[in-house]
Amino acid sequence: MSKKKRKVSIFNKYLLFIFKLFSGIILGLFISVIGQAIIHYSYFSFMFIFLTVFAGFFRVVRKMNFLSVLLVDLIFILMIVLLRFYIIFSNNQ
Repeated sequence: MSKKKRKVSIFNKYLLFIFKLFSGIILGLFISVIGQAIIHYSYFSFMFIFLTVFAGFFRVVRKMNFLSVLLVDLIFILMIVLLRFYIIFSNNQ
């Protein structure tokens, strides 16, 4: 019984790690693309910003569980939607 629970626990840890990894990659790419669109920096700067944001995100969510990471992702999605609406409405003026 404990062996089965241990396998499930290891599976959950890997699943949480993959979820954190995916969230960090998406956030890093999002921030890097926004910066590149605003400032027009080079590929090296794009990768530097991406890795910095990715590492910072990973550092922040290091001790969080699945629901906490999901909450942080939902907050970032809300910010993305608000930014999108700002861009749409500012172009119409």
